[in-house]
Amino acid sequence: MDERRKSERMQVSDYKDNNQTTPEECFQVFDGKNDQFIGYLVDISVEGLMILSDQPIKQETLLIMKVELPENITDGEKLLIKAKSLWWHQEENQESCRIGFKIEHSSLDLTQIIHRLFKEGDTMGTCQKIPIITA
Repeated sequence: MDERRKSERMQVSDYKDNNQTTPEECFQVFDGKNDQFIGYLVDISVEGLMILSDQPIKQETLLIMKVELPENITDGEKLLIKAKSLWWHQEENQESCRIGFKIEHSSLDLTQIIHRLFKEGDTMGTCQKIPIITA
């Protein structure tokens, strides 16, 4: 898959079925309409995000997602993201799949959220910047 990202993304978890990170250490993602659990946030940028889920989501599906982040990151507000699924990939030898989304709208300033995640990640050891790669 060609890398087309133009903005830096923040890896927020490395949750895999092999227990590298426990689910309790990951940020959960829910359907913003019915609060149904979708998966775990893997990485995020101002343009897109990737989640790890037990179920694939069909390409071009538009979702409103609620991302559960610590209150000190969001100032106690809910982060709602409207995004369109672009791709999904089944993990090798795993029951889960990774799903990529293009963000169309966010209820909060994602630049500020990502900055706060990285700042907190420095102390928690969970978040890290992934360099920009352009095709």
